[in-house]
Amino acid sequence: FPVTILNAKVKYKVSRSVQFPYWQYRFCGDPYWKEQKQIAEGIAVTNNEGEFIIPFQAIAPSNMPRNASPNYVFKVNADVTDENGETHSVSFNLSLNHQSLQIQIRVADEINKDELDSLTIYVKNNFGVEQPISGSIQLYSLQQPNKVFRARAWEQPDQYLMKKEEYYALFPFDMYEDETNKFNWKKDKLVHAFNFNTAISNSIEWKNQLAQISPGTYLLEALTKDSKGNEISEKKYITIYSLNTKTQLIYRDWD
Repeated sequence: FPVTILNAKVKYKVSRSVQFPYWQYRFCGDPYWKEQKQIAEGIAVTNNEGEFIIPFQAIAPSNMPRNASPNYVFKVNADVTDENGETHSVSFNLSLNHQSLQIQIRVADEINKDELDSLTIYVKNNFGVEQPISGSIQLYSLQQPNKVFRARAWEQPDQYLMKKEEYYALFPFDMYEDETNKFNWKKDKLVHAFNFNTAISNSIEWKNQLAQISPGTYLLEALTKDSKGNEISEKKYITIYSLNTKTQLIYRDWD
């Protein structure tokens, strides 16, 4: 606050929300994770410097899946009432993760290989401060369906009465599960690998490498390690295309 307020009563509330990286979409459909949950509330008193402490446990939901990598956002709201009865309000967010660092790969989801010169990468701590650090990026091809499917005429079932081979024999152009979802496609081959060092630059030249890559959908995976040797990773799915080729570029449903 601009003015120091001594011995003032502070009413506070702390809530938690959960955010998943887009490639972990399978967890995002659960409405539980979308809700804000209040985890603490109470009353504090400012000290002689006008400061106050808000105690709370920054813990994850007890039933969070082990293979999830969410970002936890703790929102703190505080109402400070001065000796004149006037209330001053403030709020701020604290972002925490199981990982001490967060990697951001800045590149479009769909890339024209004839125009892109570079991609950008940032490594930040949980307070959003950039960190000078080195690491590597791998580009993988993906095991895509070997045929084109029609758009679904009904919702994806949660139970199946026939095996996939039987279904395809009857409905060869209809999806059995979630075949066109690129987030489910397995890594195939390592297409290209290069290193980065954010202490030197956040930009990585990519023009020459892109010229050698065939159009298609790929997985970019960035890797580094924190100060304790823990591996930090980030994934981004991209589609590479060129207007100078007749190759089918982007896998889409057809009607």
